[in-house]
Amino acid sequence: MGKARIIRIVPVVLASWRSSLAALRKMKTLFLLVAILTTILATAELLLVHEIPFYMLFQSGYIVPAASAVAIAYAVIQALMLTPLAIAVHRFVLLGEVFNARLLWSNIRRYKRFAIYASLLALILTIPRVQSILEATMSFDRDEPLPSAFASISFAANVLVYAFFAATMALFPAIAVDAEGAGFRNALKDSKYDLLRILAAAALGLLPIAIFQFALQYVYEILLIWHGPYYNSWQPALWQGTVMAIPVVAGATTLAAMASYVYTSYAKTLGRPPELPDISSAKELDAKG
Repeated sequence: MGKARIIRIVPVVLASWRSSLAALRKMKTLFLLVAILTTILATAELLLVHEIPFYMLFQSGYIVPAASAVAIAYAVIQALMLTPLAIAVHRFVLLGEVFNARLLWSNIRRYKRFAIYASLLALILTIPRVQSILEATMSFDRDEPLPSAFASISFAANVLVYAFFAATMALFPAIAVDAEGAGFRNALKDSKYDLLRILAAAALGLLPIAIFQFALQYVYEILLIWHGPYYNSWQPALWQGTVMAIPVVAGATTLAAMASYVYTSYAKTLGRPPELPDISSAKELDAKG
């Protein structure tokens, strides 16, 4: 397939935003359904956490396995919910295909394979959250801050997790278009020399979504001050769940579009189906010289 092309950060981010908005316009029903399901999931998680008795929150024998189980279950279920959307965005960007339900059920094997890899990635991305739960509980039990070594371990874990995420971005569009070489090992092999560039593009692409989420959270906090905290009601949990879910769907869409462009530039051992066109926007992302 020749030498892999190097993406330019700003062009790939702009192309990802354009493709995300185009996919939203073409597949509104799918986006709405996934947004509703992820909102319900986030709301259910919040209500479940609120049911934990306060006196048990910092008992390490209880809270670490309970909170970790909730975090892991939430991550995996969310990955399964986002899978149809991610596949649809990948195929829309790479093949120009517009999603409908028949396309999903006509190739359930593709969905299962994508869902398995997405769930594995979700489990890996949950490691920093589980580690923070453990560290917070240990700090409470010791009644003093943890040694600085724990901060170094936490930083290293985050670096490794997000480096793995960047290295495997090209895997998911490869699965979506049924590339023969789709697998973690080949994804790592194809993109391992340009992880910083891919991570920088992902961070810049998600920046507007993070700002939007901050604004939603700020409005939520203002409403709590105005109306008072009523944690036993489902309304604040629903609003908080919406604050969590909408940026997740927007972020997943942006990353799916971006991963498609990363795939067109870096895929070598991952393989490219013969029918896959060389999308014009991918050509604009090539580095010169």
